[in-house]
Amino acid sequence: MSGSATASTCLCPYVAAGPPGGFRTDRPAFQDSADVAFHSPVLTATATGGELVSVILKAVGEISGAPTFRVVSRFGEAYVVVFDATVHGHIWQLAGVYGLDEAGKIADMRLYSRPWPVTAFFRGEAYKLMRDQFGPEYWQGENPLVALGEV
Repeated sequence: MSGSATASTCLCPYVAAGPPGGFRTDRPAFQDSADVAFHSPVLTATATGGELVSVILKAVGEISGAPTFRVVSRFGEAYVVVFDATVHGHIWQLAGVYGLDEAGKIADMRLYSRPWPVTAFFRGEAYKLMRDQFGPEYWQGENPLVALGEV
């Protein structure tokens, strides 16, 4: 045994602590523009167009289930949404800024997430579901399956 310290690994699920105020019972009623752009924390290219974004949103639902919303606020021509989802038994916290077009439909979606290990689990699962539909420009960097221990 060497004299160096070793880091312990917690195998317990990540549980979010906030933001305060609990969850909303109503769901935001957004409608996407046909030209919507989706900027994701797990994809390395921007997905554009309603059909492509629809594929992503379907995969999100398959991986993390229905989100629970904490905050939905409108600021001028944008909404800010804070919500939680679950990935591999861990709480995954997300925030989105949704820009609206002149018709009031979502034209731009920018998502941010935490914590990184749970985001990495989600990215691995998303890769398994969407790698045949999204080219390598969406999966740059480390192989997404590494986080799942499948490489």
